[in-house]
Amino acid sequence: MKILYLFPLLFLISCENYLPHYAVATAKNSLSDIPVKPHTRPVDIFFNNEGPKEPYYRIKMVEVTGRLSATLDEMILALKEKAKAEGIDAVLVDNPGKQANSQVSVPFGEGIMSYQKLVGIGLRYKHTIDYMDQLVKRQSVTVWDENETALKNFDIDFDMSGNCITNNEAVRQYFNYNLYPYDAGDIHYVPQNGWGYNLDTFLHQLISKRMVITLDYALTCNYTYDDRGTLREIKIKKPDTDYSVPAKQVMKIFYNADGSIERKELFEKKERKWIEQPVYFMSGKLMKVERFTFINGKKKMLAKSDFTYYSNDDLPAPLQP
Repeated sequence: MKILYLFPLLFLISCENYLPHYAVATAKNSLSDIPVKPHTRPVDIFFNNEGPKEPYYRIKMVEVTGRLSATLDEMILALKEKAKAEGIDAVLVDNPGKQANSQVSVPFGEGIMSYQKLVGIGLRYKHTIDYMDQLVKRQSVTVWDENETALKNFDIDFDMSGNCITNNEAVRQYFNYNLYPYDAGDIHYVPQNGWGYNLDTFLHQLISKRMVITLDYALTCNYTYDDRGTLREIKIKKPDTDYSVPAKQVMKIFYNADGSIERKELFEKKERKWIEQPVYFMSGKLMKVERFTFINGKKKMLAKSDFTYYSNDDLPAPLQP
């Protein structure tokens, strides 16, 4: 089952609330570019000059607040829970006694609200970073022309957080116009720069996303789910290159028994334009995606993407105990 969980308000084209990508994407870590995932393991706490006994990375600052009457033990327990939710294995807390005796006061209504806070440096052990091979590093694309000749071959690179980082404007435009609008969660693209996102915050579902092209035109994708919350259809409104009559497309998504995507079919004016079919590794990870059509019963390739993933070899050298 595939459910899309994602993410300046733009009023020139529509009054709908579209959030910029940075408002819905996972917050960037302050001390490292290494992505981390929440976990349920016990969290280690180190005080002052203490530290891990194994290789680790400094990831981000972890902070909790509490009532003035909260004990230091209660604050540390809260810090541990916050660390788990933020993908942190250990927290280095400097001078906890002094922090516990500090008071923060801020204006609140007509009075003052006071509380205490506890802050530490969040660490991640190298041995727990076991998901790098799930992160797409490169999408290698081949596009065929009408004569079935490979017309273009190019790479689209992503950072470890999933952001498209290509500097080639033509490649970025191909990604924005020909790949990203048709994503149904199978490639795990994250919210991208230049796009806005409209969310159902109650169901945690993506309602629509769009890329503003001019003051009057935008590329818009609207999502339809079934009663179980499975994404079934994407309606794409795609302006022509001359901004005349926008193409109105409907992409239907079909699933395998295990919930993975079996194929996607794109229709325009009730005519099927293409079929897109993923190929998976034995592990279930995406190997490649083929986009094709049929002419007189013969399969005609339109485009193909092969995926390369990160590995632990791409990680920087860790700090040593």
